[in-house]
Amino acid sequence: MALRLWAEVAEETAPDGKAIWPTHEPQQNGIVVKNDLILLFLKYFDIESQTLRGVGHVYISKEKKVEELVPLILKKMGWGEKLPSDEKISLYEEIKPTMIESLKPKQSLKAAELQDGDVLCFQRSPERKSERNILEKRLHLNEKQVSEEATRKSDRVEDAREYYDFLHHKKTVKFHAHPTKCDAAQFPPFELVLNSKISYDVLTERVAAQLEWEPTHLRLWTVNVTTGNPKSAVKRGSNQTLQSILNPTGFGNLNASQRTDAFYFEVLDISLAELDTKKNIKITWLTEGITKEASCIQQDHLDLLVAKNGIIEDLIQALIKRADLTDEAESGRIRVYEASQHKFYRELKRDYPVISLNDYTNLYAERVPEDEVHVDDTNTISVFHFQGEPNRAHGVPFKFLLIEGEKFADTKKRLEKRTGLKGKSFEKIKIALIRRTHFSKPHYLEDDDELWSIASGDDDYLGLDHVDRTRALRNGVGDLFLR
Repeated sequence: MALRLWAEVAEETAPDGKAIWPTHEPQQNGIVVKNDLILLFLKYFDIESQTLRGVGHVYISKEKKVEELVPLILKKMGWGEKLPSDEKISLYEEIKPTMIESLKPKQSLKAAELQDGDVLCFQRSPERKSERNILEKRLHLNEKQVSEEATRKSDRVEDAREYYDFLHHKKTVKFHAHPTKCDAAQFPPFELVLNSKISYDVLTERVAAQLEWEPTHLRLWTVNVTTGNPKSAVKRGSNQTLQSILNPTGFGNLNASQRTDAFYFEVLDISLAELDTKKNIKITWLTEGITKEASCIQQDHLDLLVAKNGIIEDLIQALIKRADLTDEAESGRIRVYEASQHKFYRELKRDYPVISLNDYTNLYAERVPEDEVHVDDTNTISVFHFQGEPNRAHGVPFKFLLIEGEKFADTKKRLEKRTGLKGKSFEKIKIALIRRTHFSKPHYLEDDDELWSIASGDDDYLGLDHVDRTRALRNGVGDLFLR
């Protein structure tokens, strides 16, 4: 155990060079007798700089009143003989960091139970006048400036007791832009020193002030402690505090997977209250006639917000607006379909409610090809990609038109146009008919085959057998780490 010692330098010395200690008076017989003076240590809370620091000590009789400490403090601080008429010195006793008690000016130090070595804190406090009058008088501000200054001051602590509480509960929290939902270039990371007792609303106000954004239009995300990726969105609660958000209880070891000192933030175009009335839908827009060799069909992954009571028609309109697409009357009808495990599941009708969308399927949208616009849906076949074995599916599935009497050599030309793959890239693909009843045994097609005649039912798939070039890309993407 470390032993810490403090040394006091005497401010006065006797003619013989010996130190004079105010609390002990030498007698003629040489005996030193302790008087009624006590040693008090002083700390100063500066409201303007929001700091608390030690400023020395004073000796004073226990019989003196608390208010008689004021002249000693003024002298030690170099503030003159008295303060301006609109200010006063407020004094507190630091019993322990979580117990700070105000001292009554007319009470004696003895009645206040102060003794040697006690710590007092003092601050310069405004007299009981309105904050507006003080700001106007001290800073000479106009109406607008007073309002702005009052807003700025609302973030500060004005009372030493509150500052002690802040020191006891303060926490440094890191904030980063959400990696996929927010522009990190526009909103660089930052840190805030916060009281862990503040509510969710106060927390978002502090973050909003830093970002210069509306607090109602912010969403916070917790951080996975292992990967550094966003974990879950923070839901607003009336009884939530910063402490309870970062250190949730009652969930076993679930909170162990969450960072306790960091958030991701997302800036929103609408308020969280309005967001609660929306369903977030992840959809992949398949651009027509353009492809990337790695993915076979070029894709734009989008997050769309649609009213929970909306339908697929509303989703399509949101897609047109978000992706800046020309409307359907000009460029053709858009269809939306679901896929599961890289296989076509179903096309969704325009009046299908979005609230019923399955969260565990992938949603795609595309322009209906011209040759399918006026064709019965029964004349189509589902197409998917696989590598070697049908159970190793990959890529984006799609619907494809069957034409009666068409040789497969001509069918391949339409497939080449449909997928967008050209030349050697398409030539490397082997195409097979796959029946659900014999799923593990693909029937590879020849140029003289007629797909119309061979494909006998809804359970038949057309499989494109080729290397999954997206696998290496997916495996090469590391986790997003928040340091």
